[in-house]
Amino acid sequence: MTFFKKIFGSAQNANFDTGMNYFMSGQFQEAVDVFDKLIANNPKDHESFYYKGECLMALGKHKEALSCFDEAMNLNKKDNLLSPFCKAKCLEITERLEEALNLYKKIANENRGESNNMTKSIVEESFYRMGMIFMKLRKDNEAVEAFSSVLEINPKNDNAFTNRAGVRVERIQEAVRKGQEYNKSDQVEAYMDYAEALSINPDNALANYGMGYLHFGVSKPKEALPFLEKVPPESPLYKQAQSLKEACLKETNEN
Repeated sequence: MTFFKKIFGSAQNANFDTGMNYFMSGQFQEAVDVFDKLIANNPKDHESFYYKGECLMALGKHKEALSCFDEAMNLNKKDNLLSPFCKAKCLEITERLEEALNLYKKIANENRGESNNMTKSIVEESFYRMGMIFMKLRKDNEAVEAFSSVLEINPKNDNAFTNRAGVRVERIQEAVRKGQEYNKSDQVEAYMDYAEALSINPDNALANYGMGYLHFGVSKPKEALPFLEKVPPESPLYKQAQSLKEACLKETNEN
């Protein structure tokens, strides 16, 4: 509880503590009921609006959550981090991608360079979410730039390396589909990013699949196999990895 009160400077009162206990234990509807009572008693209680929004977001009630984050931001003009970040996540979840993107950008630009660990973490995640949205919108250069910004903040973010490689692999795949020659530098840089990701986290399923895909694409099926074998059954990529593994084995046996 101290952590949250330190962030917001919340009043020490039993009702707020009760709401926080429900929130921390995942009893989100019970927490909402408590925060509603606190708001009824004090309509300017921005902390309760914020946590009510967090709970509603966890319950999948994103429209209601957005209203809470807006209210929290209106009541606490100094909050340019937590409420805006949660609002951006809600916007992204509900496919309001351009709005989410603009808010993530604002958060990242206003807080970049801060030394506070929590702030750095949220800025890092804001750039990461920007990268994922740019990928979805097929804005490749912007996605690469966003993931590169993540890595400036945290050079050990294996998912940023993996997704930056993924942008380049998608460019290669698109060129192949169109019967065009792809940019060889995309292939080299994707390989380097996957290798870096795996040096940080050898179990990164997407990086292992990507590395296997790249090796297979340059007619090195034998080298692809160890990477494909590391994609676990619980991964969404498992079936694709198995299909590619079969293709590798077939090509290896034929040669």
